[in-house]
Amino acid sequence: MMNEPYHLVIRLSAIGDVLLTFPALHALREVQEGTRLAFLTDPAQAPLLRDQPLIDRLFVWPRDGRGRAAPVAEVHALLKDEAFTSVIDLQNKVRTRRLVAALRRDRALESARLQRRSLGGALLALLGRDRPLEGPHATRLYFRALGAFGVRPPPGAPDAPLPYRWTIPGEGRSELEVFELPPAPRVGLAPASRWPTKDWPLERYQALARLLIDEGSSVVFIGGPDERALHERLMKELPAGRVATSADLGLAALGALLARLTLLVSADSGPAHLASAVGCPVVTLFGPTAPGRWAPGPQGPAVHLLHLGLPCQPCSNHGTMSCPLGHHDCLRGIEVEMVHRAIRDLREAQGSSDSP
Repeated sequence: MMNEPYHLVIRLSAIGDVLLTFPALHALREVQEGTRLAFLTDPAQAPLLRDQPLIDRLFVWPRDGRGRAAPVAEVHALLKDEAFTSVIDLQNKVRTRRLVAALRRDRALESARLQRRSLGGALLALLGRDRPLEGPHATRLYFRALGAFGVRPPPGAPDAPLPYRWTIPGEGRSELEVFELPPAPRVGLAPASRWPTKDWPLERYQALARLLIDEGSSVVFIGGPDERALHERLMKELPAGRVATSADLGLAALGALLARLTLLVSADSGPAHLASAVGCPVVTLFGPTAPGRWAPGPQGPAVHLLHLGLPCQPCSNHGTMSCPLGHHDCLRGIEVEMVHRAIRDLREAQGSSDSP
């Protein structure tokens, strides 16, 4: 029907950020009968949104062969004839704001956008000097953005994450069918993220892998094609047949794989959120970023956070190339035994008698 709400939601990156929009978008569907949702994202995140019951239509902001985003005018031409009744900018960056302005010049559209910082904070962010944000949790921030549409967050502490679920697409299940899974129980280790200060030392991941294999588990190193060489280096010292890498899998198949793991150990990164979204228990190692803002959720028997709470934490909203104080104690201070104990605790909380 022509009078049904048809919202264009914009969130271009990244894996975790896209998934964290889901609770608020589910709530929007509940409060507005007949609501349709279109979603605009970057190509890398598009597999997360295909075949999702929550999303009626998917649009992708194109990139060229060198990875450069298409001009705003090109994306505007792609969208201008769509019968949107509103546009919801959950990215709120320069190019998305320009796109929203162009769409609103075409016709009257309701609009809303994510408010993360004051104007002064936004200017500092452009200079790389923004103050680290410790809360509220990102899932609750998206509810704030949708407040104009009657969406209200459920009760709870501001830093308490809200649950989100992701439906594994058929293409992901099909791709995983030809993946050679090692024997169960399987523990996933995600040793690399986009920002080096988020990463636990590699030698500790390898030591943890040896310990888990000695106890009877298999280990699957989690990451994309860029991590293949790193995974192979870690696997070289481990027994064949008890290790594998996800580097050749697409994003949908990675989600299907995470659903087959006993648990995952990860930094504050996309795999932790994707694992939580498919029901895989997660041990998340927090260094420069704030759990109150970015923890996978909901916290409880399926999520264990390791965070030392040093005076210098958090120091960044997304991680950096190097520790600003030069010591990286926030993650170097997390010993292998601490992570191993967290794995045991999580397995016990899940009610499993199997060794991790």
